[in-house]
Amino acid sequence: MTIYFQILVSTLSSGETRGSAMALAGMGWSLSHISTPLVMGALKDLYGIQAAFYALGAFAFLFSFAFLRSTAGRSPTQSRVERERLEACFPASEVR
Repeated sequence: MTIYFQILVSTLSSGETRGSAMALAGMGWSLSHISTPLVMGALKDLYGIQAAFYALGAFAFLFSFAFLRSTAGRSPTQSRVERERLEACFPASEVR
């Protein structure tokens, strides 16, 4: 887990919920280290290595488009609360 990831989660969470936020973020981060080898191994055993890479690549490709579509209407600017939390941790020159 990178230090930037931990700083981001702790910055964007309140003091009361910081422990839960860090636990959930760490669990989500490590979930890929368990799920990807399991899925890839199962696909390889069922269909072969080439088909497994195609299937996992197609899933990642389609997921990225679904993610982009779900965030298309949102503003790229930060909310007021996010900006205040970031400015509390970092100098203003680094936030903008």
